[in-house]
Amino acid sequence: MGGRVWTDEEIEWIRENYSKEHVPHLLDQFEKRFGRRPTAGALAQKAYKLGLRHSREKGNKEEAIKNLKKAQEL
Repeated sequence: MGGRVWTDEEIEWIRENYSKEHVPHLLDQFEKRFGRRPTAGALAQKAYKLGLRHSREKGNKEEAIKNLKKAQEL
């Protein structure tokens, strides 16, 4: 598959920042830092491949696990 190669520095930045902000704001910050602006989809896909999620997505998963455990106790 084609596509741009992400630098180690860009990947580290994504790891540090992805869960903290909404994607539009992240794209602005990324562009200021690296001088290029990936698409929202490219950034989200890279984060997904790195196993990253937004904090609200983590909360939903944790809530689902909590609810499942409660249901199993019944």
